[in-house]
Amino acid sequence: HGLAGVADSVVALVDGAAKDCGQLSAFGRFKGQAQRLHVLATSKSLARLNSKVTYEPLKSLTVGDIDIHKELNALLVAWQLNKGAEAVGLSLAALLKMFAEDADVAPEITQVAPSPPAPGAKSDERATVRYWTEALNEAFKRLGDSSRPVGEGCISEELAQRQQQLVSAAFDLMMQKTRRGMQQGMRSISSDILTMLDELGAKCEPILKSSGAKRLRSAADRLQVLSSSKSLLNPGGNVDYD
Repeated sequence: HGLAGVADSVVALVDGAAKDCGQLSAFGRFKGQAQRLHVLATSKSLARLNSKVTYEPLKSLTVGDIDIHKELNALLVAWQLNKGAEAVGLSLAALLKMFAEDADVAPEITQVAPSPPAPGAKSDERATVRYWTEALNEAFKRLGDSSRPVGEGCISEELAQRQQQLVSAAFDLMMQKTRRGMQQGMRSISSDILTMLDELGAKCEPILKSSGAKRLRSAADRLQVLSSSKSLLNPGGNVDYD
């Protein structure tokens, strides 16, 4: 709870500062790191009901396999002993830097662009409005909303075709059968879902009110964070692939 509270306070601080200073790139990086810390500190393991935080007094504190014991101690000392704003700021930055996006510290792998359909090839059902309307309504139903909020006119042909291409490209990355490819693919999937929900919400009010859409957004947010957070011991992030 303490780590999540620190992360939330940093997000609130950055949001407040941005109102007066504008959207500086440093604010975006700082906020993203804090958001990743929050997700890692509150995410539940699929195998266990505990969070991704493990603590051994006076020895280690790991969040999502990242050992932050030294950095957190430095922040606590700077704060508790009132060492001044500069010391607190530097130690806070050092702590949050542990949760930088993996893309900031490792080279990107080559993006795989989806291949255009061959002339005369049979059209792909996955690029149709009907397919995505049904797929999303079924997803929302599984997430607790059986009202079928994605109605006629919510999804355009352009959006349906784009989603088919984006998902195919993400799976092509995963099919490279490397940990980096798997990580990049999952990050792309989550980003594509968030963008699609934003577009749908702007056109269809039922989406904004849908509990299923809110749960899907929350899950995509967490997947994006977990697939992009680096680990000191495992630069591939919180993604293990065999």
